[in-house]
Amino acid sequence: MSEKIKTIILVVGNQYEVDTTIEKLKKQVSHDSLVVMDGSKDEIRSICSEIMASDMFGRRKIILINGVPNKDSNSIIPYLEKAPSENVVAFYSYSSIKGKKKFYEFFKSKARLIEFDCEVKNPHKIIRKLFEENKKSCQDDVLAEMVGYIGNDIGVIVSEVEKLVNYMGARKAVNKEDIHQICCSESEFFIWDFIKYLSAGDIKKSMESLSCAVSSGSGHDFVLSIVARSLRLSLILKDLGDMPINDIIEKAKEIKKVNGSSMYNDYEIRSLFNNQKSFYKRLSFLELCKCLKDVYTAMVDVRKQYRESDKEKVMSMLLFSICYPRSFKINYSFGDSYGKKSQD
Repeated sequence: MSEKIKTIILVVGNQYEVDTTIEKLKKQVSHDSLVVMDGSKDEIRSICSEIMASDMFGRRKIILINGVPNKDSNSIIPYLEKAPSENVVAFYSYSSIKGKKKFYEFFKSKARLIEFDCEVKNPHKIIRKLFEENKKSCQDDVLAEMVGYIGNDIGVIVSEVEKLVNYMGARKAVNKEDIHQICCSESEFFIWDFIKYLSAGDIKKSMESLSCAVSSGSGHDFVLSIVARSLRLSLILKDLGDMPINDIIEKAKEIKKVNGSSMYNDYEIRSLFNNQKSFYKRLSFLELCKCLKDVYTAMVDVRKQYRESDKEKVMSMLLFSICYPRSFKINYSFGDSYGKKSQD
């Protein structure tokens, strides 16, 4: 059996472990230059050219490639086999690439493959460490509450800790109320992915995320209520116009729930305001009104005693209506205009 190529590496798994491994690689491998590429966007020809390019003085180079090309990834393998020994090539991905069998098997059998699970065995330890890195403290009972609430997927953990840190500001101690105010529960996380893709107008990923949300136990009613929440906040931001973000946050937080607490939190408002692909940035005021009307119409429909397939049809039509609002007729009255394509 031939010796494996130690300078050709694939790192896959959860974002926290993958990023940590890549940082260790950059520190442990002495190098004179670092090249960072996007495997899903850069041309394969450019990637292969960089892999084969050697320094005229034989100096070491690290090439980091985030992701794997969607098409023709196998065409890179011959270049990896012939890459100059002074070039360290590391592909890294935050999700499994076992579907790209030949590419995956090459690293497994002929190069270096480093794999991590998405779920961590000791989430309490990771969460505490992340809080300490951000100069925050967390009691054991609060830690247990957070793990029970968000689960042990490392990508979710990193994201939720970041949200909490931003929300808390100068305050040091995390409490249970913070967790329930800011964090997504394990079952809700699919829905926020769904909202992210829907607001960006990505119909394919929206439908995939919707299926994940429903299969994880989220009812269509609940999914629609979250979409309506995001659209309503977008309308509020549009209405507040060009005010400074801190003033916008204070105004938006004046909107109260039945129990008297704020409907929206700082992090949620700021994230929507800054996200260039959000409903707020992508849609006009009239389009937001039209989309919100469609959500309410869909909510009435899915509450009827429909079969599951009928509900899916209603949701699919809604997704198209929101992703492409300009191709659907804007009609402010509820009724049978729902889902009719514009003939104008």
